[in-house]
Amino acid sequence: MKELRFIRLWLTIGFMLVGVVCFLTLTPSPPDIGDFPESDKIGHFVAYSVMMLWFGFIYLRGRRYMRVGLAFIVMGIALELIQGMLDYRSFSTLDMGANVCGVMIGWLLARTRLADALVYVEGRLRESSMR
Repeated sequence: MKELRFIRLWLTIGFMLVGVVCFLTLTPSPPDIGDFPESDKIGHFVAYSVMMLWFGFIYLRGRRYMRVGLAFIVMGIALELIQGMLDYRSFSTLDMGANVCGVMIGWLLARTRLADALVYVEGRLRESSMR
């Protein structure tokens, strides 16, 4: 884990993102993403990319972060299976694929300098509080 001053806040935001994704996945009437076929795949892809990247802001590269990615992949598969059991939602392997691709892109982005975003934010906050 990175040395972050506001780690509890950052983790809380991350888990809130996970909660929102779970809610939107299981709600009877999720928001419409677009007016074209399979447009919801964009939402799946973006949601899982953002979640994975967010936790990349918090965790260092390594086993723990890999476990986070695997957990998101399992979460995406499990939520799709649950959707298949609901009478108001449907199971989709394409949604699963979009989820997995999102996790992979988030993981790749977290291997760039972008992963230091929260370190940068905290540094700026620290600088502004010293003035």
